[in-house]
Amino acid sequence: APEYKPERTSFVFQDFGILPWLTVEQNVALNLIGNNTPAAEQKAAVRDILEVFHLTKFASRHPHELSGGMKQRVGLARAFVSKPDVIFLDEPFSELDFFTATSLRQVLLDLRAASNTTVIMVSHYIDEAVTLADRIAVFSDRPSHIKAVVENTLPRPRNTRSDAFYALEDTILGHFDPIDLA
Repeated sequence: APEYKPERTSFVFQDFGILPWLTVEQNVALNLIGNNTPAAEQKAAVRDILEVFHLTKFASRHPHELSGGMKQRVGLARAFVSKPDVIFLDEPFSELDFFTATSLRQVLLDLRAASNTTVIMVSHYIDEAVTLADRIAVFSDRPSHIKAVVENTLPRPRNTRSDAFYALEDTILGHFDPIDLA
């Protein structure tokens, strides 16, 4: 296995984690600071990733001028701009509307496939996990531990309406304890 290098790791936070005093372009460029990439290459990388996330025309805007979905796209763009080996995502789509979340999931899949980046994501949505993940870890309640790891061998693109998709969702659900609502 390749050696883990923290500088080749990115994070996307549930609450966006973008700096309010910086523009979209400056926020995205943060992941390139200090990595000895020439300025021209940094600028090109930021321009290219802004295009992927449909943020080019908002490059000079500040976070207070953006919608929640746009802020999350900035966070994702910042994570991917440095082409990291590993990206950790903390419920990156949970606060987004259905259409924005669906669109960003596809962008995530496309970027991941093109870059071979390892993506580790926390999600409370089983359908999202089955759509995106190759391996799904099911955690217990606190104190948390891994109860099961489910391999997802469904072909890509995943058919979210197929019997196999529903069967895998059921398998994952089977690892959860019933919730006591009394």
